[in-house]
Amino acid sequence: MEILLAISIAVGLLMVVLYFYQQSANFRDQLLVETERVSSARLIMDRLTAELRSVPGRCYYTPALSGSATMLQFIRTEVPSRAAWVSGQRGRSAGPETDLRLVKYSLGGDTTNASGLMRTEEPMVTKLSGKPAEGATATTGPSPASPPPLTKVLQYLNFRYYDGTAWQDSWNSEQLPRGIQVSLAANPPSTNSDTSQFPADLYRRVIFIPSNGSNRSKATNSESADTPAEPPPAEPTPSP
Repeated sequence: MEILLAISIAVGLLMVVLYFYQQSANFRDQLLVETERVSSARLIMDRLTAELRSVPGRCYYTPALSGSATMLQFIRTEVPSRAAWVSGQRGRSAGPETDLRLVKYSLGGDTTNASGLMRTEEPMVTKLSGKPAEGATATTGPSPASPPPLTKVLQYLNFRYYDGTAWQDSWNSEQLPRGIQVSLAANPPSTNSDTSQFPADLYRRVIFIPSNGSNRSKATNSESADTPAEPPPAEPTPSP
């Protein structure tokens, strides 16, 4: 009887220890997922903010910024690579270089099964291929594979555009918006739910576009010309 009682007590203590160990392991996994989600949203927001603030106010390619509720495409500027300063044969550049880049943000997959947040970038140049020799056939290389998503933990992306008076769900104008509202979340809301009653954690930021011409303050009778323009009003962020 004493041996059976000792075995029962040992088994009971072992089950209690295993239960708490399982709970701590699950809590650790949830904490890692939440940390990755928050860090991914913060890095993407910071990157998108820096890129949108480099959109030129005047550009040969118009519109310089366009998008919908789930897609954003714009032209940004950057310093060309070193290949632009290295001359090849006959003192010419080895390849075409430009300081304009076409950037696109969207969700991969379809509307019901997103594969993650996608970002594509390509230079705003046209690469001309040489003519094939006489008697030779032109060969085309394999089509480039689609880039991997920036992150797979964010499955919801939404853009809204502020024109100075109201928010819009799409933008296709030569003039840049005054601000863009970016919303990210781990899971998309249901079709009948309101964004104010978002079920998951929602990360939202309003990005001010300084290259918009209307963002400059104008002197009035009650304000001086040096008064900076106010950023677009942010909508109240729903509590998670």
